[in-house]
Amino acid sequence: MPKHPNITITLPADASNSDIVLACLRALASNNLGHELEAFAHDIENGGSAHLRQTAKQWFNLD
Repeated sequence: MPKHPNITITLPADASNSDIVLACLRALASNNLGHELEAFAHDIENGGSAHLRQTAKQWFNLD
């Protein structure tokens, strides 16, 4: 289960790394979760660019 199961992000199958990061940042901002930004950035750094979609799934529902 994602950290924020009430938030769903729609990502196309061919979403670039920057598309994934921007969608996640927008989701954090639009849901007043700016205080989570540092933790999200930390998870992205630890997961690496090859695993961005998986990191996003740990935080949000992906559609």
